Amino acid sequence: MYRRAFFVVILLVIYGCGDSSPTVSSTPDTTSSETAVPQDAQAFSDTIQVPKPKAKPPAESNFCQQHFKRLDSLKRIAHSLLAERVYEPALRKEDVPQENIAFLEALSEQLRDSTYKPGTVLTIDQLLMSVFNLEANELGIVGTPKYIIDTSGIGTALSAINPEYELLSKIEGIQGVDFEDYDTLLYFPKVSQAAMQGQSSTRYIYTDKRRTTASIKNLAFPYSECLEYYLYPISTSDIVVDERVLFATSLPIQLDYGRYVEIEKLLKNRTLKYRRCFDCNPDNYEPQTAFAKLKGVDHLYFTYTDTFPVNNEYDYPSRALVMQLADSSMMYLWREDVDLFGCSCL
Repeated sequence: MYRRAFFVVILLVIYGCGDSSPTVSSTPDTTSSETAVPQDAQAFSDTIQVPKPKAKPPAESNFCQQHFKRLDSLKRIAHSLLAERVYEPALRKEDVPQENIAFLEALSEQLRDSTYKPGTVLTIDQLLMSVFNLEANELGIVGTPKYIIDTSGIGTALSAINPEYELLSKIEGIQGVDFEDYDTLLYFPKVSQAAMQGQSSTRYIYTDKRRTTASIKNLAFPYSECLEYYLYPISTSDIVVDERVLFATSLPIQLDYGRYVEIEKLLKNRTLKYRRCFDCNPDNYEPQTAFAKLKGVDHLYFTYTDTFPVNNEYDYPSRALVMQLADSSMMYLWREDVDLFGCSCL
């Protein structure tokens, strides 16, 4: 129900207030064309009620509590770990490109900022951005809504904090959005223009083979019950057909491409060990491919979970930057995944 409430509310808040019109993806969705949009007033709340998690056995609950406690501890000292494991050794090496030093400095500053939350920054303004082709011919930068726990009202609720949400709710009206558009991508060029105001539309794009650039063309949201993401379609004129487009950056970096199997094994062991701590689909395992590392830099790896050209296998396609710690455990410094399983609808 999270996604149902989120998207239906966005459109109701802004519907019919002015004169801008979104364009709607013309590709029909034959799998869900008869899905009914809920009519009950509860579905139109602008917050999302937090369901009570299923109780775990005491031993398992303690195991998971310790795991999440460790993750919180690592998050608080992430910038120190990055400095010790990656940044300071990189400064002592002569073969590290200056672009990568600048990227590490920006990443370290972001990790040091205790007030920084990815959801409070536009997706296209972040240091690292995921790129997906979630539907045929819909290649673009993808962000997912982030929430905070809101206790200001009656009970406990989750409230979306993304700037995209605010931009969409403040535009001067949307015409032509109807319930027949359900389970389609809705395009909002005026919101895209507002998001891009005062900055270049070009971003650095990374495939599994090289770096290139692409321009942001629009902004779209899926009007759907169980899908929830922001899509910024990008130009594909410089994308080779057989390349796997994986992520984007606001700063240029240089990569060493390869297949880092030992890192993949460590990530697999980590996932299998702790997957029982997650309430939704805990038995699911989806492998991560470590395909690149920062050139001249040790212990930092980029990974993905996906199939190409369009994902047709995984419930949670993802992109990530991971750091190998001194004890060989793995720590995520950045991760973006898209929930195609529909956890919030369960």
